[in-house]
Formats: sequence, C-alpha cells, structure tokens
Amino acid sequence: MWNNYRDALLPLQKKGLFQLPVVSDLCEHNAHIFYLTLKSRKERDRLLLYLKERGITATFHYSGLHQCPYYQGKYKRTKLPNAEMYSGNLLRLPLYFDLSFEQQAYILECIGDYFETPKRRRHPAHAYMAIPLYLNPILEEGAMIANVMKSMFPFIG
Repeated sequence: MWNNYRDALLPLQKKGLFQLPVVSDLCEHNAHIFYLTLKSRKERDRLLLYLKERGITATFHYSGLHQCPYYQGKYKRTKLPNAEMYSGNLLRLPLYFDLSFEQQAYILECIGDYFETPKRRRHPAHAYMAIPLYLNPILEEGAMIANVMKSMFPFIG
C-alpha cells in the first residue's frame, strides 16, 4: 500500500504540487504512515476538506510540542520553523490494515482530481477547521468528531 501511494503520486510530486516522504537508502521503514507535505496550511486544509467531502478520512499528523498550551505556559516562546512548517503543511493519507486496494485507488483518484480542478473552483480553506488530534480512520468519523467538538467547544451544542 505504501509503495502504491508513492508510485501513483510521484508524477504529481514531479509537477511540484507537494513532497512525498523521503526514505534514505541507508535505512528501512515499516510503512505505517504515508503523508504529503503540501506547500501551505491553506492548501493542506483545502485538500483535507476536498477528501472529507468524498468520504475519505485524511488528517494531519504532526503538531509541534512547543506549540501546545502546556509548553507555552512553562517556557519562553521558541521558534522552530521546520516543526511549524510540517505542523501546518503535512497531510496523512489513510493507511491501515483493512484498507483495500479499491479504496486506495479511489483515494488516489480523488487526489488526482483535486490537483486537476482549477483553483477558483476549489472550496475555501476557511470552511474547514483543523482539529489537533489523531483521528483513527477505522472509527466512526462522524460520532468521533462530534464528541471531540463538543468537548473542545461546549458552546457549539
């Protein structure tokens, strides 16, 4: 599955649309996640929304510890530009034990369609609010998001 993502998305990377994971020839990886590094948070959020509207649970994975409330309350403001860039631009694609090749083909088709759609017809990024949690794609997405939103924002109802 990991190699399928890489092979199918390589042509879009060559167009400069995003970066794929880089694995050194000096190491092996366990292929437990697959991600894209988009050019901006705005682009990442637009793609997240686009995929969500098509029933695909993608998420972001990395959030810098120096940006969490606990850290900010105890230490002076630290600037870590690479951590902040990955926190804002990284999008993790579904990759789990019972993901079928047919489902993966649909995900890849949607990503291809997104980048072929003229920008003026894409949804605005402000329509999506990123939730800084790992959302397990195996769980029921709607109920989980509703519970998270209620706990984070009790005034939503």
